Amino acid sequence: MTKTKSKKRPARECEHYVFEMFDPRRSYSWAINGGDLFDGLYWEHASIDFSGACIWPERLKGEVIAAALVGARVRMDPPSHHKDWRPTGIGMLELNKRQKQFYAQIPMHSFWPLSQAIERNELRVMVLYGPALYRGKSMSTSMNFEREFDPEIVV
Repeated sequence: MTKTKSKKRPARECEHYVFEMFDPRRSYSWAINGGDLFDGLYWEHASIDFSGACIWPERLKGEVIAAALVGARVRMDPPSHHKDWRPTGIGMLELNKRQKQFYAQIPMHSFWPLSQAIERNELRVMVLYGPALYRGKSMSTSMNFEREFDPEIVV
């Protein structure tokens, strides 16, 4: 058997995706952990769902996504047996003919103040940054929330 050299795909160009948020809805669940999918005796789920109208880049202006930010009680450091592990992203943006959505887990300690600010309309804009959409998907490497869209942040 001969070894073939795999071609490494060149890094994709990165860009900003900016969405004006509207119609936020928070939900919360608390239960006894009845399965083995989660560690611990209890299971907790908190999320804020909202719609987002794309305002940047210009070619996607007007596209509307369904977004879900889920509070997560996960460790932010890699497991000790995966010393070389690095995260590939913090959220998945899907923007194609069939799917128009964004999903991300955020630390639970950040979830409540962030979701309250979104619900009170204090934060109105979500700015995602990551590789350019490829086949309608992009794994965002950062996200921030602003009161207003400042075009200077995407230049």
